[in-house]
Amino acid sequence: METFNFGENKIEKPPFLYHGSPNKELEEFEPQPNSFVGVEGNFFFASPDRNAAIPYMWKGSSWSAGPTENGGCFAAFAVTREEFIKRDTGGALYVFEPEHFSSHLKKSNYEWVTDQKVKPIAKEIFNSVLDEMEKAGTEIYFLGSVEKWNEYKSLTAVEKRNFLKNLV
Repeated sequence: METFNFGENKIEKPPFLYHGSPNKELEEFEPQPNSFVGVEGNFFFASPDRNAAIPYMWKGSSWSAGPTENGGCFAAFAVTREEFIKRDTGGALYVFEPEHFSSHLKKSNYEWVTDQKVKPIAKEIFNSVLDEMEKAGTEIYFLGSVEKWNEYKSLTAVEKRNFLKNLV
């Protein structure tokens, strides 16, 4: 299988890519049905930013994460902080060589993808996702209810950022 290519964009590959998972025992990662910059396919995602991969260790539904305007990361969760802590079982950050990954100019600082099975070259195990997000300086938002989560998900990207800023 050929590595996915986003045209003639010659983006310099980062030295390593990171993927967070609640599963601490994975040895190989297989692409799953998804979309990337409007292209449908089977992709496996990783980030050149170690801190951006940390929220993905969370084992739960109804959450999102992404880059902030100042170059940091944010994570928003439908649950309360107390519920998060009760369910926080930690996870693993897996490290990959970028050889089989590609990105798009608009996404290269945050997301890279491959359409091939890949094996990590290293992993770090953590007992708490929350502790690691706090150490990384992640902007963390606990929405506390499905209703607030549904309201958040219905907004545009700009509206979402304003919504989160108004929670504080």
